[in-house]
Amino acid sequence: MKKLVLVLSLAGALFMSGSALATDGPNHGKVSLEAGFDVTSAYYFRGIFQEDDDFIIQPYAGITFDLYEGEGLINSASLYLSTWNSVHTGPTGSGSGGPGSWYESDLTVGVSLGLPANLTQDIAYVYIGAPDPAGSIYAEEVTFTTAYDDSEGWNLQPYIMFAVEVDGASDGVGDGDDTYFEAG
Repeated sequence: MKKLVLVLSLAGALFMSGSALATDGPNHGKVSLEAGFDVTSAYYFRGIFQEDDDFIIQPYAGITFDLYEGEGLINSASLYLSTWNSVHTGPTGSGSGGPGSWYESDLTVGVSLGLPANLTQDIAYVYIGAPDPAGSIYAEEVTFTTAYDDSEGWNLQPYIMFAVEVDGASDGVGDGDDTYFEAG
């Protein structure tokens, strides 16, 4: 586990220093990269408690391709691919810091559409899996997220999200077909 944290820390530092040195101004390219990790004291999946013991690190990475920018019914369109993971050394992981500690790995592919009135509509396919051999999580879902960009005013960034399982059961219970709603 210590090696994983060290590798992720070094990769993040190189990524940040490389991007800071490589530009003289804002990047207006068609491809953007994102990578990082969160360290948290508890993990809940859709309001369902998963873990709050020992060490939890959640690395993520993504790439976005800007496909269109203009005016009209659709102001912009982009395609994105991302991965999000949760690694635990507590009871849900093996405690060894090895591959058995890799509790969850989500892979996402989606489309984001910029709409008039500062609205964004995302439609994504998400594969949720448990690389840990003892893991019981497996699901495929489609998510629909509508967000409002109010950064010129309050900057609350409100959104609503619906997730519909199309296979498996993300909560590990039953055969799936669950629907989830979130407002934030």
